[in-house]
Amino acid sequence: MEISHWHLGYYKDGNDIEAVGFFEDGKWVVYYDDSHDTDLFVKTQPRHQLFGAVILTVRDYEEAENKFYEWVESILLPYRKTH
Repeated sequence: MEISHWHLGYYKDGNDIEAVGFFEDGKWVVYYDDSHDTDLFVKTQPRHQLFGAVILTVRDYEEAENKFYEWVESILLPYRKTH
């Protein structure tokens, strides 16, 4: 059975932040639903109508998990502190 998608989660310090990854064109593309963080991305950010903005492209789940945690801690959480 081939995996078609997976979920990433960041649950530290009371946070409940999730993203979803899909295998597309030979790589994993990770999307973040930014509907509650509307000014986080520029209008030209690649996105999917249902899943949100593209935040990462990676080779595997381990890389995605590491980069997702880094993205949350360096981009998303600082953004939320100012908005």
